[in-house]
Amino acid sequence: MYKETIRKFHTVLTKGAVLFCPRSHVVLRLDEQMGWRVGLTDHAMEKHVLGDIDSVSLCSTSIKVHWSGLKMSEGDELYHTIWEEAAGEHTIELPAQGDVGVVLGSESTKTDEICRLRASPFHFPWKGLVEEKEYLSLVSK
Repeated sequence: MYKETIRKFHTVLTKGAVLFCPRSHVVLRLDEQMGWRVGLTDHAMEKHVLGDIDSVSLCSTSIKVHWSGLKMSEGDELYHTIWEEAAGEHTIELPAQGDVGVVLGSESTKTDEICRLRASPFHFPWKGLVEEKEYLSLVSK
């Protein structure tokens, strides 16, 4: 386990490193200033955020994503379907504590960077983070 932790730590310190958190379905990308760009995975968008992201609000250790979209309400096929407006919110637990800043505003639908997280790599929960290949394997089950 120690070797795995060291390997992930080394991966993360490489500029442009990308890690995934299967628990909250976020992707973390290391930027040039050693900060993390936090985004939603495709899996999160398909299962939890059922429309366009309208805004993001911060809590102490989580982010609330407010979304709106359309959903089918009645009908037997596409041409005979009645669509209704739908809205909701999805709470994402951040994989580490740190200074969080919102990047996504109410006029953007960008999902690959909904916030920035400034947290020391020494305090990251390496156990809960995986690389892309392992994440895709976990969500395909």
